[in-house]
Amino acid sequence: EVNALATQWITDENRVVVVTGPATEEFPSESILLDLLESAPDREIAPYEDAVANAALLEDVPPRGHIIATTQNDVLGFTEWTLSNGMKVAWKSTDFKNDEILMTAYSWGGTSLYSDEDYWSAENASLAIAQGGLGTFSPTDLQKLLVGKTVSVSQYIQEMQEGLDGTANPEDLETMLQLMHLHFTRPKEDAVAFNAYLSRLRMVLPNLMADPSYYFHDQAARVMSQDHLRGGRIPTVEDLDRVDYERAYQIYQERFANPGDFAVVFIGNIVEDDLREWVEVYLASIPDGGSRETFQDVQVRPPLGNNQHTFYKGQDPKSSVRLHFTGSAAFSLDERYKLLVLGDILSNRLIDVIREERSGVYGVSAYAAFDQYPYEHYEVGVNFPCAPENVELLIADVLGEIDKLKTSGPTDEELEEVKQAHRQNRREGMEENNYWLNQYRFYDQLGQGLDRFARIEELITEVSTEDIRQTAENYLLMEQFTQLVLMPEAEE
Repeated sequence: EVNALATQWITDENRVVVVTGPATEEFPSESILLDLLESAPDREIAPYEDAVANAALLEDVPPRGHIIATTQNDVLGFTEWTLSNGMKVAWKSTDFKNDEILMTAYSWGGTSLYSDEDYWSAENASLAIAQGGLGTFSPTDLQKLLVGKTVSVSQYIQEMQEGLDGTANPEDLETMLQLMHLHFTRPKEDAVAFNAYLSRLRMVLPNLMADPSYYFHDQAARVMSQDHLRGGRIPTVEDLDRVDYERAYQIYQERFANPGDFAVVFIGNIVEDDLREWVEVYLASIPDGGSRETFQDVQVRPPLGNNQHTFYKGQDPKSSVRLHFTGSAAFSLDERYKLLVLGDILSNRLIDVIREERSGVYGVSAYAAFDQYPYEHYEVGVNFPCAPENVELLIADVLGEIDKLKTSGPTDEELEEVKQAHRQNRREGMEENNYWLNQYRFYDQLGQGLDRFARIEELITEVSTEDIRQTAENYLLMEQFTQLVLMPEAEE
């Protein structure tokens, strides 16, 4: 019945042909379009053949490697294996979700190991593989091949590290390991697909900068990195023109050439015998390139002193404000936790003052970060949108609340509210696979010992209102402050 309706409704009469495209393109004439329509029914079109449906993801099983050492991490409850190619594998079996296994793999290095000349090729190297596929399969082929399975593996190359992230049902764990093997050993070359992707991106980028939010993000990144090439600005068409596909593909291969540089973490509904079998077959079998690497400090630094910048974009009566306190400081987990508490208290206080009392914004947030790599540094920031006429008043409110924290610290009630939230988040997190995955990775890459995980409860209990006041006084310094404001062009 449906087929019969199609023959009645889709006819040679009452048709409209619409052609759209860039204004610079030459459009086909009406006569050419009519000729194409008239000749189409006479073409011989062979039935579609799906050559992928019955294909194997890996045609040949690689020569098996081995687990050569086993240790136990009692603090986090992980078993740790060392493989014959040097790769480290940690795993933990949980019963939080019976249909979930998570994976992350990470290694130091990233784009920091490449020159400025190669930077844009390195920055796009993982995208080159995303457009190309794995083994003999394009991304579309892989989607077809994995129909009916719940599994995914994606690659990334960041400033200081490269790696993989993945998820799978327990019954699809072997497929996840196969995909990991292919990411290391057989990324598929496809310069045509990648260059087509870049062409589409070139068409989009000029229009992005007309959007005030993208424009502000770009300008803020330039200021906060002192216009560093690697500072996180939005790439330009000229930047994309510097991307060389062959170099990008080569860089990807180099980043994944040394499995001995990688740590891999699995967590979820894991059967040990299954994981052991597939780790030895698909991970321990990856040939080791032999070298060991770490990242380089590429010297991206925030500006010094007190800085104020105002940018003008757009016609709508909307403004955005970003306030940053930044600087170098000796890193410790205790100081990091105090700074995180300060960020949460400041965020709560600003919600009460400039959103609830002032009704000046729909939303406001404060955040704090303290990092050990690539150098020891911290950042405390406040972001909010508001009406242009309220910018100066609300900035004054924010700085006023910061002064109060530096002088008097938080109240006991404010601190206890944050402590309770942290305890609750921790209790809930300890029932989630993703929490344990991130905790293991954080403490492993920190290099200060996984046993520090056990100190979190002590930190929550020990931190005092005076600790937070002192933290505010130490880090929220106006001589290390940057104010960024976006205003509509009508206000210029």
